[in-house]
Amino acid sequence: MNTRYEEYFGFKSKLPFTLYVGLERTPENCSNEANWHENLEIQVCEEGEGTVLLDGEKHHFLTNDIVVVNSNVIHHTGTENNLKYSCLIIDTKFCEQADIDHTAFLFEPHFKSKTFIDLLNNLQTIYNNNKDICRVAKSKEIVLKILIELCEHHISKVNKSMQKKSLETVRQTINYIRQNYNRTLSLDEISKNVLMDKYSISREFKKITAQTIFQYINNYRCKRAAELILSGKTVQEAAFMCGFHNMSYFTKVFKKYMRELPSKYKK
Repeated sequence: MNTRYEEYFGFKSKLPFTLYVGLERTPENCSNEANWHENLEIQVCEEGEGTVLLDGEKHHFLTNDIVVVNSNVIHHTGTENNLKYSCLIIDTKFCEQADIDHTAFLFEPHFKSKTFIDLLNNLQTIYNNNKDICRVAKSKEIVLKILIELCEHHISKVNKSMQKKSLETVRQTINYIRQNYNRTLSLDEISKNVLMDKYSISREFKKITAQTIFQYINNYRCKRAAELILSGKTVQEAAFMCGFHNMSYFTKVFKKYMRELPSKYKK
């Protein structure tokens, strides 16, 4: 598993959120990446069962369970069987406009709530009704109700400043790799720059993200290489620009993470 930082810009159709309904996961099609972002994310299990990893803590995800991914929490959703779930990602700017600073709170990460399920079902119905001239206004109203419900009934802790040092160090490690992925990186260099010894950072990184540092590096490099190939760069150019200097090794690693040979990826 690998980890990526995501930024959500340009929420569609003036709606202050992105909604994914009926996401299906099996052991074969689970993402191999954990991710983290500033935006608040809410997941609802529709059918089946799975596991949600939140900053290294495992939560069993069952039908009608609600998982709240707090701001900048490293998370991954997977299953060993079959899982169907919905995912709501709320625009941080919308929260700020409502004077709800979701980055200042820790909401309960895992709970059940009929009120929440009803709100999300109503949001889905309105979201799919493109003929409703009040669609945007009604959607904003429901999302605001969801935020109010979280604040009034599901705050776990106030003040996120006391997060564990290891979580912050893992995030620093991810940022450092993203800024330097195009050149050779060593564990000694990374540990020196995040101010933690290499054995501790290796252990904490795997504990929190369920992967090794070098698995993350290779996966991130392959994703960037794929973007370059799609933009018109040759396979060799893309490999070199992403820190690979051995083409046979690049081909092997690219196929592992992207499930396709780089020469066939663009097609």
